[in-house]
Amino acid sequence: MLAAPVLCQVFKGVLPSDLAEKYLGVEHGAHALEFDLEIAMEIQNQREQAMGKVAQKDQAAGAVARRDQKRARRNKETISGSEMLEHLKKKGFARDDDT
Repeated sequence: MLAAPVLCQVFKGVLPSDLAEKYLGVEHGAHALEFDLEIAMEIQNQREQAMGKVAQKDQAAGAVARRDQKRARRNKETISGSEMLEHLKKKGFARDDDT
């Protein structure tokens, strides 16, 4: 039973003998095994994502998204020199040279 290690890893405390009793010689045992394997693989994928073990392409996509977010924040936070001068004039920290 090749699926036993995967199922035992995901469903802690399940012994290979328990799996053999559950799937072998039982009507629709193959369908139950297939269903349990799908659930086990989904749980494993979620665990890997939570632990930071994701595929290389997903890591790259995340890095690009973080970079774009930083750029967007940085662009929002910066103002031009003329905008800064106008702001300082309004607050009384700068004045026109001709006055």
